[in-house]
Amino acid sequence: MSKHARKTLLCLGTILVGVVGLVFGVGLAERRDTVTYEGVGVDQWFQSLGSASEKDRASAENAIDALGLRGLPFLLSQVEIRKPRLANKVESWVSQNILRQIQIGDCGLMAASEADMRQQRIQKAFEVLGERGAPVAPRLRRLLRDPLCCYEAGVSLVGMGEPGLKQLGDAFQKENAEVRRVVATVLAGANGSPADAAGLALKALKDPDGLVRADAAYSLGRLTQCSDGSVRALAIALEDPDPRVRYISVFALNRFGTAAQPAIPALRKRVEDAEENIRKGAAEVLIELEKGN
Repeated sequence: MSKHARKTLLCLGTILVGVVGLVFGVGLAERRDTVTYEGVGVDQWFQSLGSASEKDRASAENAIDALGLRGLPFLLSQVEIRKPRLANKVESWVSQNILRQIQIGDCGLMAASEADMRQQRIQKAFEVLGERGAPVAPRLRRLLRDPLCCYEAGVSLVGMGEPGLKQLGDAFQKENAEVRRVVATVLAGANGSPADAAGLALKALKDPDGLVRADAAYSLGRLTQCSDGSVRALAIALEDPDPRVRYISVFALNRFGTAAQPAIPALRKRVEDAEENIRKGAAEVLIELEKGN
C-alpha cells in the first residue's frame, strides 16, 4: 500500500469514527460533571493533569486531592466507554481493520494517542487519591474484562496502590490470558507500590502464555527498585522457549545497570541465540554491563 493510500485510509477512518460518535452518542471527552473546585469543573482539572505546565499540573493534582471521593464518579466515567453498542462495534472495526494497519508517523501525528494521554491522566488522578479510590476498585476489577477500557481500568488500579494491586492480583489468578496480559502490562507503571507490583510481575513471568511472560519481563524492567529477585528471574527468562520473552528480558536486564551483572553468564549464552535480534541485543547489553566491572 502506498504512503498516499495509507494517509487516505487514516483520514477516512478518523472521519468515520467521528461521524459514528456524533450519530450514536458523544464520547467521554464531551461529558461534563457538576463537581467543582474553586469554581472549576472536575473535567477541566482532569484535563490539566496532562498539561505541559508544571504549575498547572500541580494545581490539578491539588484539586483532585481536594475533591477526593466527590471526584470518583467522574474518574470512573473516564475509564468506562459509555457509547451505544452499535457505535462501539463500528469504532472497534475501524480501529482493528484500518487505523492499526497504518503507521501513524506517516501522517505526522503525535506519537502518543489521545487514549494514551487519557490513561496517563487517569493513573495520575488515582495516584493522587491513593487508597481513597478503593470504593471503585471492584468495579474497575470487572472492567478488566472489557476490551474497550481494560487498560484504563488497569492503570486506575495500579494508580491507587495497595487496594488496586490486590484486585489485579485476584484478576491474574482467576481470569483468562487476555486479562492476565493487561495485568502484566500495567504493572510497569506502579509508582506507589513497586515491591508489590514486582512480586506480581514475577508470578506473571511464569505464566503459561508467552505474551503474558513477555509483558511481565517488560514490567520488571521498569520496576528497577526491586533488583535482586527480578534480575535472577530475568536471567532465567533468557532461556524461555518464546523468543519474545528472551528478547524483552535482555533489555529489561539492561535497565538495572550494574545490579544486573549477576546475569552476565546468562547473557553470554544469548550471544549465540538462534534469533539475530536477541544475539545483537545481548552483545550490546554485555558491553554496557562489562564496563561496570
